[in-house]
Amino acid sequence: MSTVETASPPRDRWTTRAAEILKQTGVRDGYCVVLGVGSGRLIEELVRQSALRVIALEPDTAKVASARCGFFKQGVYGSRVHVVPGDLTTLKLAPYLASLVVSEEDHAVEPVMTLLRPYGGAACFSTVTRQGALPGAADWSHASGDAAHTFASQDQRIAAPLGVLWFAGGLDRTVLWIENDPPKLPSEAECSGFAGAGPPPRVAGGRMFIQIGDDLFASDIYTGRHLWKKTVKALDNFAATEDSVYAVAGRNCLRLDAATGKQQAEFRGDWREVRIRGDLLVGTTGKLLVCVDRHTGETRWKLESLRDEFGFAVGTDRVFCVDYWQLAHRQKDDPKTEEAEIIALKLASGEVLWRTQATTPTTALPKPKSFAPPLKPQLAFSEASDALVFTRNQATTAAYRGATGQLLWSKELLAKDAPTSFSSYHPPIVLADRLITHSGRVFGLLTGEPWGLRMWKGANVDFRGCGRALGSPRLITVRDGYASYFDLGTGAHTYFRGIRAGCTSSLIPADGVVVAPHYSRHCNCNYPLSFSSAFVTMPEAAAWDVANAEKSQ
Repeated sequence: MSTVETASPPRDRWTTRAAEILKQTGVRDGYCVVLGVGSGRLIEELVRQSALRVIALEPDTAKVASARCGFFKQGVYGSRVHVVPGDLTTLKLAPYLASLVVSEEDHAVEPVMTLLRPYGGAACFSTVTRQGALPGAADWSHASGDAAHTFASQDQRIAAPLGVLWFAGGLDRTVLWIENDPPKLPSEAECSGFAGAGPPPRVAGGRMFIQIGDDLFASDIYTGRHLWKKTVKALDNFAATEDSVYAVAGRNCLRLDAATGKQQAEFRGDWREVRIRGDLLVGTTGKLLVCVDRHTGETRWKLESLRDEFGFAVGTDRVFCVDYWQLAHRQKDDPKTEEAEIIALKLASGEVLWRTQATTPTTALPKPKSFAPPLKPQLAFSEASDALVFTRNQATTAAYRGATGQLLWSKELLAKDAPTSFSSYHPPIVLADRLITHSGRVFGLLTGEPWGLRMWKGANVDFRGCGRALGSPRLITVRDGYASYFDLGTGAHTYFRGIRAGCTSSLIPADGVVVAPHYSRHCNCNYPLSFSSAFVTMPEAAAWDVANAEKSQ
Protein backbone atom coordinates (compact mmCIF):
# COMPACT_ATOMS: atom_id res chain seq x y z
CA MET A 1 0.00 0.00 0.00
CA SER A 2 1.35 3.43 -0.89
CA THR A 3 1.10 6.57 1.19
CA VAL A 4 -1.88 8.87 0.68
CA GLU A 5 -1.40 11.56 -1.98
CA THR A 6 -3.25 14.64 -0.69
CA ALA A 7 -2.46 18.30 -0.54
CA SER A 8 0.08 18.73 2.22
CA PRO A 9 -1.09 20.86 5.16
CA PRO A 10 1.23 23.59 6.43
CA ARG A 11 4.24 22.12 8.22
CA ASP A 12 4.01 22.13 12.00
CA ARG A 13 5.54 20.25 14.89
CA TRP A 14 3.44 17.15 14.10
CA THR A 15 4.90 17.01 10.60
CA THR A 16 8.35 16.78 12.16
CA ARG A 17 7.26 14.52 15.01
CA ALA A 18 5.67 11.98 12.66
CA ALA A 19 8.81 11.91 10.53
CA GLU A 20 10.94 11.39 13.66
CA ILE A 21 8.72 8.53 14.87
CA LEU A 22 8.87 6.75 11.51
CA LYS A 23 12.64 7.18 11.28
CA GLN A 24 13.31 6.15 14.90
CA THR A 25 11.16 3.03 14.84
CA GLY A 26 11.64 1.98 11.23
CA VAL A 27 7.91 1.13 11.14
CA ARG A 28 6.17 2.27 7.95
CA ASP A 29 3.35 -0.24 7.48
CA GLY A 30 1.08 -2.47 9.53
CA TYR A 31 -1.32 -1.28 12.22
CA CYS A 32 -0.79 1.82 14.35
CA VAL A 33 -2.79 2.38 17.55
CA VAL A 34 -3.10 6.05 18.57
CA LEU A 35 -4.12 6.74 22.17
CA GLY A 36 -6.42 9.72 21.94
CA VAL A 37 -7.26 11.73 18.83
CA GLY A 38 -5.76 14.93 20.24
CA SER A 39 -5.55 17.58 17.54
CA GLY A 40 -5.70 14.87 14.86
CA ARG A 41 -2.53 16.19 13.27
CA LEU A 42 -0.28 13.30 14.32
CA ILE A 43 -2.76 10.87 12.75
CA GLU A 44 -2.90 12.95 9.56
CA GLU A 45 0.88 13.00 9.23
CA LEU A 46 1.34 9.30 9.93
CA VAL A 47 -1.19 8.52 7.20
CA ARG A 48 0.43 10.97 4.78
CA GLN A 49 4.03 9.89 5.42
CA SER A 50 3.60 6.11 5.71
CA ALA A 51 1.45 3.13 4.69
CA LEU A 52 0.20 2.54 8.25
CA ARG A 53 -3.44 1.75 9.01
CA VAL A 54 -4.39 3.83 12.07
CA ILE A 55 -6.78 2.82 14.87
CA ALA A 56 -7.42 5.78 17.18
CA LEU A 57 -8.89 5.20 20.66
CA GLU A 58 -10.85 8.18 22.00
CA PRO A 59 -12.99 8.15 25.21
CA ASP A 60 -14.74 11.47 24.39
CA THR A 61 -17.72 10.61 22.16
CA ALA A 62 -17.98 14.17 20.84
CA LYS A 63 -14.36 14.01 19.68
CA VAL A 64 -15.05 10.60 18.10
CA ALA A 65 -17.87 12.05 15.97
CA SER A 66 -15.86 15.12 15.00
CA ALA A 67 -12.75 13.13 14.10
CA ARG A 68 -14.72 10.66 12.00
CA CYS A 69 -16.24 13.51 9.97
CA GLY A 70 -12.86 15.16 9.52
CA PHE A 71 -11.08 12.04 8.30
CA PHE A 72 -14.04 11.18 6.07
CA LYS A 73 -13.68 14.55 4.32
CA GLN A 74 -9.99 13.78 3.80
CA GLY A 75 -10.94 10.50 2.10
CA VAL A 76 -9.11 8.24 4.56
CA TYR A 77 -11.78 7.20 7.05
CA GLY A 78 -12.65 3.52 6.86
CA SER A 79 -9.71 2.71 4.60
CA ARG A 80 -6.72 4.10 6.49
CA VAL A 81 -8.19 5.51 9.72
CA HIS A 82 -10.70 4.17 12.25
CA VAL A 83 -11.75 6.07 15.38
CA VAL A 84 -13.09 3.86 18.17
CA PRO A 85 -14.85 5.16 21.30
CA GLY A 86 -13.03 4.03 24.44
CA ASP A 87 -9.54 3.56 25.81
CA LEU A 88 -7.19 0.78 26.93
CA THR A 89 -9.21 0.21 30.10
CA THR A 90 -12.60 -0.13 28.39
CA LEU A 91 -11.63 -1.83 25.12
CA LYS A 92 -10.22 -5.33 24.67
CA LEU A 93 -7.88 -5.06 21.70
CA ALA A 94 -6.23 -8.12 20.21
CA PRO A 95 -2.73 -8.82 21.53
CA TYR A 96 0.23 -8.33 19.16
CA LEU A 97 -1.92 -6.11 16.89
CA ALA A 98 0.19 -2.98 16.71
CA SER A 99 3.39 -2.42 14.81
CA LEU A 100 3.33 1.08 16.36
CA VAL A 101 1.60 2.72 19.36
CA VAL A 102 1.76 6.52 19.66
CA SER A 103 -0.05 9.49 21.18
CA GLU A 104 0.08 13.26 21.07
CA GLU A 105 0.39 13.09 24.87
CA ASP A 106 2.61 11.12 27.25
CA HIS A 107 1.37 7.68 28.36
CA ALA A 108 2.66 4.90 30.59
CA VAL A 109 4.43 2.25 28.50
CA GLU A 110 3.46 -0.86 30.48
CA PRO A 111 -0.27 -1.02 29.49
CA VAL A 112 0.58 -0.98 25.78
CA MET A 113 3.15 -3.78 25.77
CA THR A 114 0.54 -6.48 25.16
CA LEU A 115 -0.58 -4.62 22.02
CA LEU A 116 2.89 -4.53 20.49
CA ARG A 117 3.77 -6.96 17.73
CA PRO A 118 6.83 -9.10 18.55
CA TYR A 119 9.88 -8.69 16.31
CA GLY A 120 9.96 -4.90 16.25
CA GLY A 121 6.62 -3.48 17.43
CA ALA A 122 7.31 -0.01 18.89
CA ALA A 123 5.62 2.35 21.35
CA CYS A 124 6.90 5.83 20.69
CA PHE A 125 6.28 8.01 23.73
CA SER A 126 9.86 7.50 24.80
CA THR A 127 10.68 5.00 22.00
CA VAL A 128 10.23 1.46 23.34
CA THR A 129 10.67 -1.46 20.93
CA ARG A 130 9.58 -5.06 21.46
CA GLN A 131 12.57 -6.97 20.09
CA GLY A 132 12.63 -10.60 19.06
CA ALA A 133 10.27 -13.44 19.88
CA LEU A 134 7.75 -13.75 22.69
CA PRO A 135 9.22 -15.48 25.78
CA GLY A 136 8.98 -19.26 25.33
CA ALA A 137 7.91 -19.02 21.67
CA ALA A 138 9.56 -21.01 18.86
CA ASP A 139 9.40 -21.14 15.06
CA TRP A 140 7.98 -23.71 12.63
CA SER A 141 10.91 -23.28 10.26
CA HIS A 142 10.67 -26.48 8.19
CA ALA A 143 7.92 -28.56 6.58
CA SER A 144 8.25 -30.99 9.48
CA GLY A 145 8.44 -28.31 12.16
CA ASP A 146 12.13 -28.03 12.92
CA ALA A 147 15.48 -29.17 11.58
CA ALA A 148 15.20 -32.26 13.79
CA HIS A 149 12.21 -33.45 11.68
CA THR A 150 9.90 -33.92 14.69
CA PHE A 151 6.62 -32.51 13.31
CA ALA A 152 6.56 -30.39 16.44
CA SER A 153 7.65 -26.93 17.47
CA GLN A 154 9.38 -26.19 20.76
CA ASP A 155 6.86 -23.43 21.53
CA GLN A 156 6.19 -23.51 25.28
CA ARG A 157 3.92 -20.46 25.12
CA ILE A 158 0.93 -22.01 23.34
CA ALA A 159 -1.47 -23.60 25.83
CA ALA A 160 -5.20 -24.18 26.34
CA PRO A 161 -7.63 -22.51 26.28
CA LEU A 162 -7.37 -20.91 22.86
CA GLY A 163 -9.26 -17.85 21.64
CA VAL A 164 -9.43 -16.14 18.25
CA LEU A 165 -6.67 -13.63 17.54
CA TRP A 166 -7.85 -12.76 13.98
CA PHE A 167 -9.69 -14.34 11.05
CA ALA A 168 -9.89 -13.91 7.25
CA GLY A 169 -8.50 -10.54 6.17
CA GLY A 170 -5.72 -9.92 3.67
CA LEU A 171 -4.39 -13.47 3.84
CA ASP A 172 -7.56 -14.85 2.23
CA ARG A 173 -8.10 -12.01 -0.23
CA THR A 174 -4.51 -11.67 -1.43
CA VAL A 175 -3.12 -15.17 -1.23
CA LEU A 176 -5.50 -18.07 -1.07
CA TRP A 177 -8.22 -16.99 -3.48
CA ILE A 178 -6.14 -18.36 -6.36
CA GLU A 179 -8.24 -21.29 -7.57
CA ASN A 180 -7.28 -21.58 -11.24
CA ASP A 181 -3.62 -22.45 -10.91
CA PRO A 182 -2.85 -26.16 -11.47
CA PRO A 183 -2.39 -27.99 -8.17
CA LYS A 184 1.28 -28.57 -7.39
CA LEU A 185 1.90 -32.11 -6.22
CA PRO A 186 4.04 -31.84 -3.10
CA SER A 187 7.29 -33.75 -2.91
CA GLU A 188 7.75 -36.46 -0.28
CA ALA A 189 10.00 -34.02 1.52
CA GLU A 190 7.01 -31.72 1.95
CA CYS A 191 5.24 -34.46 3.89
CA SER A 192 1.78 -33.85 2.44
CA GLY A 193 -0.29 -36.90 1.65
CA PHE A 194 -3.12 -35.26 -0.29
CA ALA A 195 -2.61 -34.63 -4.00
CA GLY A 196 -4.80 -31.53 -4.16
CA ALA A 197 -3.09 -29.73 -1.29
CA GLY A 198 -0.07 -27.48 -1.22
CA PRO A 199 3.08 -27.81 0.89
CA PRO A 200 2.78 -26.98 4.60
CA PRO A 201 3.37 -23.37 5.71
CA ARG A 202 6.53 -22.30 7.54
CA VAL A 203 6.51 -19.79 10.40
CA ALA A 204 9.61 -17.85 11.49
CA GLY A 205 10.27 -14.40 12.89
CA GLY A 206 6.57 -13.58 13.17
CA ARG A 207 5.97 -14.30 9.47
CA MET A 208 4.18 -17.18 7.76
CA PHE A 209 5.42 -18.37 4.37
CA ILE A 210 3.03 -20.17 2.01
CA GLN A 211 3.81 -21.80 -1.33
CA ILE A 212 1.22 -21.89 -4.12
CA GLY A 213 2.73 -23.31 -7.30
CA ASP A 214 5.82 -21.25 -8.07
CA ASP A 215 4.70 -18.35 -5.90
CA LEU A 216 5.90 -17.81 -2.35
CA PHE A 217 3.80 -15.53 -0.12
CA ALA A 218 4.64 -13.98 3.25
CA SER A 219 2.07 -12.85 5.83
CA ASP A 220 2.14 -11.41 9.34
CA ILE A 221 0.99 -14.17 11.71
CA TYR A 222 -0.19 -11.69 14.36
CA THR A 223 -2.66 -9.84 12.09
CA GLY A 224 -3.00 -11.93 8.89
CA ARG A 225 -1.66 -8.99 6.89
CA HIS A 226 -0.15 -9.86 3.48
CA LEU A 227 3.52 -8.78 3.28
CA TRP A 228 4.99 -9.84 -0.08
CA LYS A 229 4.88 -12.27 -2.99
CA LYS A 230 7.88 -13.74 -4.82
CA THR A 231 7.71 -15.91 -7.95
CA VAL A 232 10.39 -18.61 -7.93
CA LYS A 233 10.42 -20.90 -10.96
CA ALA A 234 10.46 -24.63 -10.13
CA LEU A 235 9.99 -23.84 -6.42
CA ASP A 236 10.19 -27.00 -4.29
CA ASN A 237 11.36 -27.50 -0.73
CA PHE A 238 12.12 -24.47 1.46
CA ALA A 239 13.05 -23.54 5.03
CA ALA A 240 12.71 -20.22 6.87
CA THR A 241 14.53 -18.30 9.59
CA GLU A 242 13.89 -14.87 11.11
CA ASP A 243 16.11 -13.23 8.49
CA SER A 244 16.06 -15.52 5.44
CA VAL A 245 14.10 -18.05 3.39
CA TYR A 246 16.07 -20.83 1.67
CA ALA A 247 14.14 -22.06 -1.36
CA VAL A 248 15.10 -24.97 -3.61
CA ALA A 249 14.44 -23.77 -7.16
CA GLY A 250 15.26 -26.23 -9.91
CA ARG A 251 18.77 -27.40 -9.08
CA ASN A 252 19.83 -24.42 -6.99
CA CYS A 253 19.07 -23.08 -3.52
CA LEU A 254 18.07 -19.41 -3.30
CA ARG A 255 18.49 -17.26 -0.23
CA LEU A 256 15.64 -14.71 0.02
CA ASP A 257 15.30 -11.83 2.44
CA ALA A 258 12.52 -12.84 4.86
CA ALA A 259 11.26 -9.26 5.23
CA THR A 260 11.01 -8.40 1.52
CA GLY A 261 11.34 -11.59 -0.55
CA LYS A 262 14.28 -10.14 -2.48
CA GLN A 263 16.95 -12.63 -3.57
CA GLN A 264 20.18 -12.29 -1.58
CA ALA A 265 22.26 -15.21 -2.86
CA GLU A 266 22.18 -18.39 -4.96
CA PHE A 267 23.90 -21.64 -3.95
CA ARG A 268 24.44 -23.83 -6.99
CA GLY A 269 24.11 -27.62 -7.01
CA ASP A 270 21.57 -30.39 -7.37
CA TRP A 271 19.71 -29.35 -4.18
CA ARG A 272 16.70 -31.40 -3.04
CA GLU A 273 16.08 -30.79 0.65
CA VAL A 274 17.50 -28.25 3.13
CA ARG A 275 17.56 -27.80 6.90
CA ILE A 276 18.88 -24.86 8.93
CA ARG A 277 20.69 -24.93 12.26
CA GLY A 278 22.27 -21.72 13.53
CA ASP A 279 24.49 -20.30 10.79
CA LEU A 280 24.70 -23.60 8.90
CA LEU A 281 22.58 -25.07 6.12
CA VAL A 282 22.56 -28.85 5.69
CA GLY A 283 21.04 -30.35 2.57
CA THR A 284 21.05 -33.13 0.04
CA THR A 285 22.47 -32.35 -3.38
CA GLY A 286 22.61 -35.30 -5.74
CA LYS A 287 24.07 -38.23 -3.77
CA LEU A 288 25.81 -35.88 -1.34
CA LEU A 289 24.90 -34.66 2.12
CA VAL A 290 26.39 -31.18 2.27
CA CYS A 291 26.89 -28.57 5.00
CA VAL A 292 27.46 -24.93 3.98
CA ASP A 293 27.57 -21.52 5.64
CA ARG A 294 23.98 -20.32 5.21
CA HIS A 295 25.07 -16.71 4.61
CA THR A 296 27.92 -17.21 2.14
CA GLY A 297 27.34 -20.69 0.72
CA GLU A 298 30.91 -21.72 1.64
CA THR A 299 31.14 -25.53 1.90
CA ARG A 300 32.05 -26.90 5.34
CA TRP A 301 31.90 -30.63 4.59
CA LYS A 302 30.38 -33.33 2.36
CA LEU A 303 29.36 -36.97 2.76
CA GLU A 304 28.64 -39.20 -0.25
CA SER A 305 25.91 -41.85 -0.23
CA LEU A 306 27.10 -45.43 -0.81
CA ARG A 307 23.57 -46.34 -1.91
CA ASP A 308 20.93 -44.05 -3.48
CA GLU A 309 20.28 -41.13 -1.14
CA PHE A 310 20.03 -39.79 2.41
CA GLY A 311 17.23 -39.01 4.83
CA PHE A 312 18.49 -36.72 7.60
CA ALA A 313 17.74 -34.70 10.72
CA VAL A 314 19.74 -31.97 12.47
CA GLY A 315 19.76 -31.46 16.22
CA THR A 316 21.98 -29.90 18.88
CA ASP A 317 25.50 -30.06 17.39
CA ARG A 318 24.96 -33.21 15.30
CA VAL A 319 23.59 -34.34 11.96
CA PHE A 320 21.95 -37.77 11.74
CA CYS A 321 21.46 -39.40 8.34
CA VAL A 322 20.24 -42.72 6.98
CA ASP A 323 21.88 -43.94 3.76
CA TYR A 324 19.43 -46.18 1.87
CA TRP A 325 18.35 -47.69 -1.45
CA GLN A 326 15.28 -46.26 -3.13
CA LEU A 327 12.19 -48.48 -3.09
CA ALA A 328 12.42 -49.19 -6.82
CA HIS A 329 15.98 -50.55 -6.36
CA ARG A 330 15.24 -52.98 -3.53
CA GLN A 331 15.05 -56.67 -4.49
CA LYS A 332 14.05 -59.54 -2.21
CA ASP A 333 16.56 -61.83 -3.89
CA ASP A 334 19.38 -59.34 -3.21
CA PRO A 335 19.70 -58.74 0.56
CA LYS A 336 22.22 -55.92 0.07
CA THR A 337 19.53 -53.74 -1.49
CA GLU A 338 17.54 -53.92 1.76
CA GLU A 339 20.49 -52.73 3.84
CA ALA A 340 20.78 -49.19 5.17
CA GLU A 341 23.16 -47.38 7.49
CA ILE A 342 22.48 -44.71 10.10
CA ILE A 343 25.37 -42.28 10.62
CA ALA A 344 25.92 -39.52 13.19
CA LEU A 345 28.25 -36.64 12.35
CA LYS A 346 29.47 -33.48 14.06
CA LEU A 347 27.54 -30.56 12.60
CA ALA A 348 30.50 -28.19 12.52
CA SER A 349 33.07 -30.50 10.93
CA GLY A 350 31.32 -33.54 9.45
CA GLU A 351 33.41 -35.88 11.62
CA VAL A 352 31.71 -39.27 11.91
CA LEU A 353 30.75 -40.03 15.52
CA TRP A 354 29.14 -43.44 15.06
CA ARG A 355 27.53 -45.77 12.52
CA THR A 356 24.97 -48.51 12.89
CA GLN A 357 23.30 -50.86 10.44
CA ALA A 358 19.57 -50.73 9.70
CA THR A 359 17.22 -52.40 7.24
CA THR A 360 14.73 -51.06 4.71
CA PRO A 361 12.75 -54.15 3.63
CA THR A 362 11.22 -54.48 0.20
CA THR A 363 7.57 -53.49 0.05
CA ALA A 364 5.01 -53.06 -2.70
CA LEU A 365 5.41 -50.09 -4.98
CA PRO A 366 2.56 -47.58 -4.55
CA LYS A 367 -0.33 -47.62 -6.99
CA PRO A 368 -0.75 -44.50 -9.18
CA LYS A 369 -2.37 -41.63 -7.25
CA SER A 370 -2.26 -43.72 -4.09
CA PHE A 371 -3.10 -41.93 -0.84
CA ALA A 372 -0.82 -44.28 1.05
CA PRO A 373 2.62 -44.65 -0.55
CA PRO A 374 5.27 -46.18 1.73
CA LEU A 375 7.44 -43.72 3.63
CA LYS A 376 11.02 -43.07 2.63
CA PRO A 377 13.45 -44.02 5.41
CA GLN A 378 13.81 -41.01 7.71
CA LEU A 379 14.99 -39.89 11.12
CA ALA A 380 13.71 -37.59 13.86
CA PHE A 381 15.69 -36.40 16.87
CA SER A 382 14.53 -35.34 20.35
CA GLU A 383 17.15 -33.08 21.89
CA ALA A 384 15.50 -33.26 25.32
CA SER A 385 15.81 -37.07 25.49
CA ASP A 386 18.82 -37.48 23.16
CA ALA A 387 16.73 -40.05 21.26
CA LEU A 388 16.88 -40.71 17.52
CA VAL A 389 13.76 -42.27 15.94
CA PHE A 390 13.87 -44.31 12.71
CA THR A 391 10.81 -44.63 10.43
CA ARG A 392 10.58 -46.68 7.21
CA ASN A 393 7.90 -48.03 4.85
CA GLN A 394 4.71 -48.21 6.96
CA ALA A 395 6.02 -47.94 10.53
CA THR A 396 8.38 -46.41 13.04
CA THR A 397 10.72 -49.26 13.87
CA ALA A 398 13.51 -48.24 16.24
CA ALA A 399 15.03 -45.63 18.54
CA TYR A 400 18.71 -45.02 19.29
CA ARG A 401 20.72 -43.03 21.80
CA GLY A 402 21.80 -39.92 19.91
CA ALA A 403 25.21 -39.67 21.56
CA THR A 404 26.33 -43.27 21.00
CA GLY A 405 23.99 -45.06 18.57
CA GLN A 406 22.94 -47.53 21.29
CA LEU A 407 19.66 -49.25 20.36
CA LEU A 408 16.92 -48.25 22.82
CA TRP A 409 14.08 -50.34 21.34
CA SER A 410 12.98 -52.05 18.15
CA LYS A 411 9.35 -52.78 17.19
CA GLU A 412 6.77 -51.92 14.53
CA LEU A 413 4.67 -48.87 15.43
CA LEU A 414 2.28 -48.42 12.50
CA ALA A 415 2.29 -44.99 10.86
CA LYS A 416 -1.48 -45.18 10.29
CA ASP A 417 -4.42 -47.58 10.65
CA ALA A 418 -4.49 -49.53 7.40
CA PRO A 419 -6.53 -50.08 5.38
CA THR A 420 -9.40 -47.75 6.35
CA SER A 421 -7.38 -44.60 6.91
CA PHE A 422 -8.02 -41.98 4.22
CA SER A 423 -4.69 -40.15 4.39
CA SER A 424 -1.13 -41.28 3.75
CA TYR A 425 1.39 -42.83 6.07
CA HIS A 426 3.11 -40.12 8.11
CA PRO A 427 6.08 -40.14 10.50
CA PRO A 428 5.25 -39.64 14.19
CA ILE A 429 5.23 -36.46 16.23
CA VAL A 430 8.35 -36.66 18.41
CA LEU A 431 8.16 -34.77 21.73
CA ALA A 432 10.53 -34.64 24.68
CA ASP A 433 9.25 -37.84 26.30
CA ARG A 434 6.84 -39.53 23.87
CA LEU A 435 6.00 -40.08 20.26
CA ILE A 436 2.51 -39.87 18.77
CA THR A 437 1.76 -41.85 15.62
CA HIS A 438 -0.47 -40.71 12.77
CA SER A 439 -3.10 -43.16 14.03
CA GLY A 440 -3.24 -41.32 17.37
CA ARG A 441 -1.39 -43.89 19.49
CA VAL A 442 1.09 -42.64 22.10
CA PHE A 443 4.34 -44.42 23.06
CA GLY A 444 7.16 -43.71 25.45
CA LEU A 445 10.07 -42.27 23.47
CA LEU A 446 12.79 -44.14 25.37
CA THR A 447 10.92 -47.45 25.72
CA GLY A 448 8.54 -47.80 22.77
CA GLU A 449 5.86 -48.91 25.26
CA PRO A 450 2.24 -47.67 25.05
CA TRP A 451 1.63 -44.43 26.95
CA GLY A 452 -1.87 -43.51 28.12
CA LEU A 453 -5.03 -43.27 26.06
CA ARG A 454 -5.20 -43.16 22.31
CA MET A 455 -5.77 -39.60 21.11
CA TRP A 456 -8.02 -40.24 18.12
CA LYS A 457 -9.63 -43.26 16.52
CA GLY A 458 -7.76 -43.20 13.23
CA ALA A 459 -10.59 -44.32 10.92
CA ASN A 460 -9.97 -41.21 8.85
CA VAL A 461 -12.53 -41.99 6.18
CA ASP A 462 -15.32 -41.09 8.62
CA PHE A 463 -13.56 -39.46 11.56
CA ARG A 464 -10.62 -37.15 10.89
CA GLY A 465 -10.21 -36.09 7.28
CA CYS A 466 -6.94 -35.56 5.45
CA GLY A 467 -3.82 -33.83 6.68
CA ARG A 468 -1.95 -34.86 9.82
CA ALA A 469 -1.56 -33.88 13.47
CA LEU A 470 1.15 -31.44 14.55
CA GLY A 471 2.72 -31.03 17.95
CA SER A 472 4.10 -28.66 20.55
CA PRO A 473 5.07 -29.28 24.19
CA ARG A 474 1.59 -28.47 25.52
CA LEU A 475 -0.82 -28.94 22.59
CA ILE A 476 -1.47 -31.24 19.65
CA THR A 477 -3.41 -29.68 16.77
CA VAL A 478 -5.36 -31.89 14.37
CA ARG A 479 -8.16 -31.83 11.80
CA ASP A 480 -10.60 -34.22 13.43
CA GLY A 481 -13.60 -33.54 11.24
CA TYR A 482 -13.16 -29.90 12.29
CA ALA A 483 -10.15 -27.95 13.49
CA SER A 484 -9.36 -29.16 17.00
CA TYR A 485 -6.65 -29.44 19.61
CA PHE A 486 -5.59 -31.75 22.45
CA ASP A 487 -4.41 -30.37 25.77
CA LEU A 488 -1.48 -32.64 26.71
CA GLY A 489 -1.83 -31.63 30.35
CA THR A 490 -5.50 -32.55 30.81
CA GLY A 491 -6.23 -34.84 27.85
CA ALA A 492 -9.17 -32.65 26.82
CA HIS A 493 -9.96 -32.57 23.10
CA THR A 494 -11.57 -29.27 22.08
CA TYR A 495 -13.30 -28.74 18.71
CA PHE A 496 -13.78 -25.54 16.75
CA ARG A 497 -17.14 -26.68 15.37
CA GLY A 498 -17.87 -25.55 11.83
CA ILE A 499 -14.27 -24.49 11.12
CA ARG A 500 -12.26 -26.64 8.75
CA ALA A 501 -8.54 -27.16 8.82
CA GLY A 502 -6.67 -27.53 5.56
CA CYS A 503 -6.12 -30.64 3.49
CA THR A 504 -2.48 -29.83 4.03
CA SER A 505 -1.50 -29.75 7.71
CA SER A 506 -2.28 -26.14 8.51
CA LEU A 507 -2.84 -25.75 12.27
CA ILE A 508 0.68 -24.51 12.93
CA PRO A 509 1.69 -23.96 16.60
CA ALA A 510 4.55 -21.44 16.43
CA ASP A 511 5.72 -17.99 17.56
CA GLY A 512 3.15 -17.88 20.36
CA VAL A 513 0.05 -18.52 18.19
CA VAL A 514 -1.72 -21.33 16.35
CA VAL A 515 -1.98 -20.00 12.80
CA ALA A 516 -4.43 -21.67 10.41
CA PRO A 517 -4.30 -20.54 6.75
CA HIS A 518 -7.38 -21.33 4.66
CA TYR A 519 -5.78 -24.11 2.57
CA SER A 520 -8.99 -25.44 1.01
CA ARG A 521 -7.85 -25.09 -2.58
CA HIS A 522 -9.13 -27.85 -4.90
CA CYS A 523 -11.19 -29.36 -2.07
CA ASN A 524 -14.94 -30.00 -2.30
CA CYS A 525 -15.58 -30.72 1.39
CA ASN A 526 -18.59 -28.76 2.63
CA TYR A 527 -17.81 -26.68 5.74
CA PRO A 528 -19.89 -23.68 6.86
CA LEU A 529 -16.78 -21.68 7.88
CA SER A 530 -13.76 -21.60 5.59
CA PHE A 531 -11.26 -18.82 6.22
CA SER A 532 -7.79 -18.16 7.52
CA SER A 533 -7.43 -17.55 11.23
CA ALA A 534 -5.09 -17.54 14.18
CA PHE A 535 -5.59 -18.53 17.81
CA VAL A 536 -3.78 -17.51 20.95
CA THR A 537 -3.87 -18.58 24.59
CA MET A 538 -6.69 -16.65 26.31
CA PRO A 539 -7.22 -17.73 29.93
CA GLU A 540 -9.94 -15.10 30.35
CA ALA A 541 -11.92 -16.31 27.32
CA ALA A 542 -14.90 -18.61 27.66
CA ALA A 543 -14.49 -22.14 26.28
CA TRP A 544 -15.16 -22.34 22.56
CA ASP A 545 -17.94 -24.79 23.24
CA VAL A 546 -17.95 -26.50 26.63
CA ALA A 547 -20.09 -29.34 25.34
CA ASN A 548 -17.44 -30.13 22.76
CA ALA A 549 -14.48 -30.31 25.10
CA GLU A 550 -14.12 -34.08 25.33
CA LYS A 551 -11.70 -36.60 26.75
CA SER A 552 -10.13 -38.87 24.14
CA GLN A 553 -11.38 -42.45 24.29
